Amino acid sequence: MDLNCKYINLKSANDRRKKFEQQLIGNPFVFERIEAFDTNEIKMLGIKGKLHDRGKAIFLSHSETIKNSCENNLDVWITEDDTLISKKCFQIIKNLTIPKINWDILFTDVCFGDPSEILKLYHLNKVLKKKDKINIISLKDRFFSSLNSYIINRASINKIMKLIRQNNVSLNENLDILIARLVKSGKIKGFTFFPFLSSVNDCADNDGTHCSSIQYLVNLVRKLFYFEDNLVNSKQVNILETYFPSKDIDQNSEYMFKIQKAFLHPNMFSRLHNYNS
Repeated sequence: MDLNCKYINLKSANDRRKKFEQQLIGNPFVFERIEAFDTNEIKMLGIKGKLHDRGKAIFLSHSETIKNSCENNLDVWITEDDTLISKKCFQIIKNLTIPKINWDILFTDVCFGDPSEILKLYHLNKVLKKKDKINIISLKDRFFSSLNSYIINRASINKIMKLIRQNNVSLNENLDILIARLVKSGKIKGFTFFPFLSSVNDCADNDGTHCSSIQYLVNLVRKLFYFEDNLVNSKQVNILETYFPSKDIDQNSEYMFKIQKAFLHPNMFSRLHNYNS
């Protein structure tokens, strides 16, 4: 699969740039660096809208990159500078032949926000990893967000830009939420690789202006669903106690937690099958 590859990076974010470019060594793709809009530019340009300046900067960084990706006849792969992609995953994408599905945008990873969906996907993740297999799954009926890493069908670039202009002229909604809403409505055909072919590196967790407790939790899920490695360790999980102290959990929530643990047990499905037969 030949791709027009671009990564978005702030002029001031040299450490992120170095970390991202380090993983590009020896990979089969050439990534063009796209300088991101920063909040000072947003203020200087007087960009209107309900989004805060950082949200506007992210929105314009991505939308302008998409708009300017028609220069050749290739699908375009756009990533942010905190994206983690291994050499194995680069090779998988290079050798990939996308099934004959009607697609506009194909994510290499996303944020899933529905706990019940995450539980289902956890089991699917285990099954597919055991088989060393990657699926392409539809996002139409899933609660998701993220524009960390995605491939746009070259035939869909103008369509997506038209939908962005029609639905968010005033920059009142984050672009990843808008794209997810358009996927849910069926106006954009969205899919993701699963398990994920990319994840987020530590920069996504260390940016104090960006990573809230919820985002940290979601990032752990993304790392857990990464195809090649288990990126989650006990130290990272223990940090959750800081954000979500156990002492604040009531008894029923404790019971629910134990019930969920049972659902995650490897014997769960075999025992359920025996119970139903």
